[in-house]
Amino acid sequence: MSRDLGLFLCLNLPHAAHPWRPFYSSAAMLPTLSVKSNVAGLAARIGVEAKDIPKRTATALTWTAKEVRDGLRAEMKRVFERPNPYTLSSLYLKPATARDLTALVWFKDKHILSKQHYLEPQIFGGARVLKPFEERLRRIGLLTPGWYAVPGRAARFDAYGNMSRGQLVQILSQLRAIGLAGQGSDAQPTNSPRSRRNLKRAGQYFVGRPGNGRLPPGVYLRRKDTVLPVLIFVKGVLYQKRFDFYGVAERISQREFPLQFAKAAAQAAARKALNP
Repeated sequence: MSRDLGLFLCLNLPHAAHPWRPFYSSAAMLPTLSVKSNVAGLAARIGVEAKDIPKRTATALTWTAKEVRDGLRAEMKRVFERPNPYTLSSLYLKPATARDLTALVWFKDKHILSKQHYLEPQIFGGARVLKPFEERLRRIGLLTPGWYAVPGRAARFDAYGNMSRGQLVQILSQLRAIGLAGQGSDAQPTNSPRSRRNLKRAGQYFVGRPGNGRLPPGVYLRRKDTVLPVLIFVKGVLYQKRFDFYGVAERISQREFPLQFAKAAAQAAARKALNP
């Protein structure tokens, strides 16, 4: 079962015996970063009344989580080559409240019991889940279980370094997997003159091992007398850890929580002074 990527910024009371520090939960399914702080001492130093501590803490946790989210986005830009807007906007933030002193940072559309998020192998390392086009190829029996498809020499890429969606649609269309790709029956090739002209111009995609079996299995493009590799089928794709999700979050939360607590208290005091 995949590990969830949720990052919780929590406050555990009482804290008199604990200096401020983040720590990780030992829960196997839900890695948690919890903010432990001597909030009573911190509140006393800056003049926050005991009854106001939960509100100020909730605000500080939420603001800290925002800093964590921004820091994780900056880390994505640093470790990934040309991350696209979808990846950069993939983080979700749930604010803390005075009743629930927990702020949550995790990936959008990611449930604890759902399959792995596509960025998870970049955090933990290991194998990745199938990409949507790979699932289509597997469903029609063109991609063997346990195998993946990686770009070949004739693959086209978009501005963010991802394989061109248009080319993937062409491939799935010609291989009769387009209906599974959610493109609708209109994208299916036909035997009409127009389809034949388009096929001649674009070339023909096929799955096999050209060169009398000397070339690796994959999706190839036949254009006139030339055969070009577009997708190569490989057994297993393992990722190294690249995205230090929890390390970045820990450093930011350790730095920011006391600052954000003081900021929340100062803003509340200013409002109170204006409206005594």
